[in-house]
Order: sequence, then C-alpha cells, then structure tokens
Amino acid sequence: MKHLPPALRKLVAVSVLALLAISMASAAGALMARYRTAAVSLEDARFALAQAQNRVRALTSNDEASLSEGWNKVSESLMWEGTASDGEAVLGNLIARLIQAHGVTLNTLRMVASDQPHHLAKASAELSGQGSEVRVLRFLESLEGSSSAIRIERMNIRTVAAGNIPDSREGATLSFDLKVDALGKAPLAGSAQ
Repeated sequence: MKHLPPALRKLVAVSVLALLAISMASAAGALMARYRTAAVSLEDARFALAQAQNRVRALTSNDEASLSEGWNKVSESLMWEGTASDGEAVLGNLIARLIQAHGVTLNTLRMVASDQPHHLAKASAELSGQGSEVRVLRFLESLEGSSSAIRIERMNIRTVAAGNIPDSREGATLSFDLKVDALGKAPLAGSAQ
C-alpha cells in the first residue's frame, strides 16, 4: 500500500473502516434481535411457571389422588402440544366458542404463530369486536379465566359513540381490540409428532 498515492491510501483506509463499522453494526443488530427473542421466551416461560405454581398451590392435600389431579391441572395449563401453527387452530376455536357463547360480535380475527426456540410454542390472536358492556365483560372474564395458559397482551376498550346512552340492562355498546397470547408444549427437536 506504500506505493499508492497518499490520497488513495486514505480513501482505502476510510473504506475499510466504513466496511468494518457496517459489519459490526450488522452483528450488533443480530445480537439484539437474539436478545429480544430470548427475553420474550423467558417471559413466556415465567408465565407458564406461574400458572403451574398457582395450580399446585390450589391442591388441598398431599395424597396420591390429589397429586395426580394436580399434575393433570398443570398439564392442562398449556393449551396444546405441537407447533405454534397447531396452536393457531386451538386458540381460534376457543375464541370463536367464547364469542358465540357470550353474544359478542367479532369484526376481525388475525392469527399469528411464532415458533420459539425452546420447549414452549406461542400462538397469538389479534381480534376486534363489539357488544354490550355486560357481554364484553363476560367474554373477557371467560377468556382470562379459561383453564389454558392464555395471556391478554394488549387490550383497548372504548364506547362506540360519544352519546351512547345505555337503554338496556346490558349497558352501552363497547368496541374492543385485543392481542391474546397462548402457550403450548412444543415438540422436542427431532421427534415425530
């Protein structure tokens, strides 16, 4: 490089440094993405563990029948066994059943599967709809209180019209937007389903 003119040497040095900086930024971006994925996976695992701990604490005795019942309850705390795509169908069916049972109108439903690189699989649903105050409240209570590992990640509720005066016992008409996450047991790597 000594035989090159000084201006060209500076240009080559700056180009090499710029290329190095770009590659370092790319590597840092990839590391941050992996960190975010790991953080979400850890949050999901903590949620599943908390669900299981709550079910175990609810046991009334230590006899074999009670422990067997507790194990079944812990196993039921995950909605499905399989991939996140399998969970889409399970979560979608649960939402449809609850919507129908509580007389709430479903406007949109979008399923999002996200395979996790660990023993939990996660499926998410983004939905919007509307119904009376009572019906929306009952729908949300039954969704949150289901026996499966469901977490309401985001919720936005608003009245449909500013002058919406309730003319029935069920209250004013509300619209809602939700993002719901559900957890399932992912198949082990290399195992057949």
